[in-house]
Amino acid sequence: GLEIKLIELEEEIEVLTGEIAKLTEDLKKATEDREAEHEENLKTMRESKAGFKSVNEAMFILNVFYKQAAKAKVLLQASPVDEDTAGAGFKAAYQGKQENSKAIIGLLEVIKSDF
Repeated sequence: GLEIKLIELEEEIEVLTGEIAKLTEDLKKATEDREAEHEENLKTMRESKAGFKSVNEAMFILNVFYKQAAKAKVLLQASPVDEDTAGAGFKAAYQGKQENSKAIIGLLEVIKSDF
């Protein structure tokens, strides 16, 4: 009876030792995967912060440009060349495409909200 019990326990120890080795290997793999995902997440966060900063910069630059362009004036001087030709083709100061600016800035605001 004791020898049979000893053999059963030795077999159980062998099975459990194999399961421990498998669990240890799985834990090692899960830890490596987690570290890789963590590094990728950190990289994504850095890129996201840079993107957010760039969108803010673009919005600032465009807002300044369109505000200044809306106020643009041109000092026109009489020119003998303009009298003989159609001139340079400019009728007034370039004021930017003010209507299109709303769409562009609106798009940037949507992108910014995604951050």
